[in-house]
Amino acid sequence: MGAFEYNATQQRVLAVLPFISPPISALASSFILYLGHSKLRTDPYHRLIFGMSVVDIVSSVNFAVGNQYSCQLNALLFQLSVCGALYNLSLCLYYVLKIKFRWSEEKFQKSKLEYLLHGISICYPLLIGGIAIPAEAFNPLVTLQGWCYYETYPARCGEEEGLPECERGENYLIYEVLGAQVPLFLTVIGITACMIMIYRTVRRTEAQMARYATISPPRTAATTAPTTVVELTSNNMSADEQQRPTILARLTSPFAVFSKKQHSPSVDAPQQLPRQLSADSFARTRQAAIQAFLYTTAFVVTFSVPVVNAILVTIFDASTTHVFVTATLIMVLVPLQGVWNLTIYVRPRYRSLRLQRPECRWWKILYCCLLAKSLPAPPSRSDPTASYKDDDDPDVEKGGPGIRSHDKDARPNHGNGSTKEACTADGPDVDSDSIVL
Repeated sequence: MGAFEYNATQQRVLAVLPFISPPISALASSFILYLGHSKLRTDPYHRLIFGMSVVDIVSSVNFAVGNQYSCQLNALLFQLSVCGALYNLSLCLYYVLKIKFRWSEEKFQKSKLEYLLHGISICYPLLIGGIAIPAEAFNPLVTLQGWCYYETYPARCGEEEGLPECERGENYLIYEVLGAQVPLFLTVIGITACMIMIYRTVRRTEAQMARYATISPPRTAATTAPTTVVELTSNNMSADEQQRPTILARLTSPFAVFSKKQHSPSVDAPQQLPRQLSADSFARTRQAAIQAFLYTTAFVVTFSVPVVNAILVTIFDASTTHVFVTATLIMVLVPLQGVWNLTIYVRPRYRSLRLQRPECRWWKILYCCLLAKSLPAPPSRSDPTASYKDDDDPDVEKGGPGIRSHDKDARPNHGNGSTKEACTADGPDVDSDSIVL
């Protein structure tokens, strides 16, 4: 391992970066806590995100190393990033149970699996870190100056002849393997397996829908009766065949569910299509899978750079310039885990509002997503006293009672024919996890 002597400019850059990315990440995680705290009692998804956000906020409160005690506390806070990685794995397991195994919220809570996920994600990294402190395994890092983690002191001691003997951290590698490498390796393997199962489930459901073409339309006020197997096959059947549709229905749709005790179902009591062949259910499953893939991508972006840095240092004996580049990326990307989580967390809400109000500017919709816990519903058209006021211009009425704010024909113009929109006063409340099954 070569010596890394940063010049004055590089040292200043590495000293300033810890004061930029971590506060931004802590602020983003605080938004997640603000938006999802009301659903903590009923929704396991929000509790997992809550735990991940709390870990990110605590790990973001870091500081420069001044002495040995501050170095140990700095390393212990840095160890919380491993907690965030394990929470990513827990979130992927949650999505697998929801998408592939069709677990409901009640079943997930009764299984007590959530307690195990929270316990492992928090307790295991902190346990190894707590043991590493009396073992003197936390020492200043060579590549990340001003930061402490698993390392010897002095750096590179005892590796070659002529180097000083180690004063601390002779057995640091054991704690590094148990506290960082093994959890990250298991997280990568687990997330990869989860993504494969989710991808195969979505693809299989999509292939079934395309093959059998038995997709029921999304339920609306106009279509309340579900599409049935008998309705799909009765057009080409005689009256006698309709009295015994069991065999024909099974040949037409092998995925139809029939009771073992039912031998001659009547037309008045048709069999409903299975849930996995429902168009709206598949749309929710697809969006949930996209959320899972996005959380996985955030994990890969965050933790891939430290792995590359370790390979460059230990295997390829990289130069100071290469190590400085990877060290800069580590200090920028690793603390930004909260920003990626917030972006993915508000994505369903932003997407829903964007579809409802396409005329609104993107920053107004983003404002609604970040600061509005709930969006008030539009006033009823039957209410004669309801009217819209433009938030940007309080002297302008928006079209009178019962007129939606984006109804351009019913609203007065501002001289040049342009209209104003107010996203916060229109549309139903949209949960951030509305796509989760």
